[in-house]
Order: sequence, then structure tokens, then C-alpha cells
Amino acid sequence: MLLVLCLSPDLGRAGEKRHVVIVETMTLPFLQSTTAWMRKGLLSLGYKDGEDVKFTVLNAEGKSDRATELLSDTLAAEKVDMVVTIATLASRATRQVLRDKELPQVFALVADPVGEGFVSAIGEKSGSNITGSSHVVPSEVKLRVVAQSIANLAVSRPFRMGLLRSSYPSAISDARYLFAQVGKFKEIEFSELAFDYAPGERRCAKRRVPW
Repeated sequence: MLLVLCLSPDLGRAGEKRHVVIVETMTLPFLQSTTAWMRKGLLSLGYKDGEDVKFTVLNAEGKSDRATELLSDTLAAEKVDMVVTIATLASRATRQVLRDKELPQVFALVADPVGEGFVSAIGEKSGSNITGSSHVVPSEVKLRVVAQSIANLAVSRPFRMGLLRSSYPSAISDARYLFAQVGKFKEIEFSELAFDYAPGERRCAKRRVPW
């Protein structure tokens, strides 16, 4: 619905095709399916792809500078009416490009829009040209599930766990919130195991695994 609110005033003008740029963080089925469902949603509301709306999809391949470069080049070459960003990296890079512009940005799949500075609080108006949605299970709920899972295990307390996370923005954010809440669960103790996020496509050689 956020997309419709941004597009509807302009789409009301007969004969004009609105240009929507979609910036995806990387190639990942969940991200591409989000793009596909957004386009299907507009179609179901009567906005025909290629007639009322033109879509340009940019893939940052997991690189912030690539997202910035692709979007900047597109804005310089064509008239754009709205930018949709899929996941945190693309949303953060796009925000840097659009911060001082009036062009609307709609984000999706951002784990911590408050921490990213997109909005002051979930459910509150941003007061600027950005809006979006966030679907994240609260850290306390995650920890409660973990506590329930280990409740009947014959182990000494606290139960020490490795918290494996990369240096990707949302992973850092998730880990920070988990550490902030874990003090409420005396049976759990975290050891942070961090590794560097590596952008770009990785291919692994196929190997036979003996059973």
C-alpha cells in the first residue's frame, strides 16, 4: 500500500508512464521474490507494467558503492518518479543519494530502520521523503524461544552459545539488539563470533559427500 500512496497522484494523469527504479541489495531468491510480488501487487491494483509504470531493476551485487553508482547513473540518464530499495545495504546506499532530494524512497526488508536513521520510531512518520516496512522478530522473542528450547537439556547454566554474525549492516544490528536483551535470560550467555561480510557472488566447486 505504501507504493500505491506514492504513485497514485502521478498515475492519475492519463497517458503518462511513471518510472520506478528498484535497487536490490544482491541476488538472493527472497529479494527477487520481493521485487516480483511488489510488481504483481501494483498490477492487481490496476497499474499495468509497461503501460502505466516502467520498472528499472538494479542489482548492487552486495556492494554499497555499486548501488550508489548504478542509481546515480540512472538518475542522471532518465527521469525517475520513485525508488524502491530491497534490504538494508541497498536502502542505506540509496538514502545517501536521495537524502537531499524530493524523490520518494520506499524500503523493504530493512531489519533496523530506526538504527539506520530512516525513521525515528517504528510506526512514526519519517518527516522526509522515505517510508517503508520492516518485518523483524523482536530480539526478546528470539531469546525466549532459545530459552524454552534449552530448558530441559541436562547442561550446566548458563548455557554458553556462539553468536555467529557477519559485518553486514543488518547482522551487526541484530547482534547488538540480542546482546542488549540477553541479560534478561540468566540461562543464556553469548560469545560473539564475527567474520567479514564478502560482497559479490561466490561459487563453490561441487564435491561428492560420502554417506
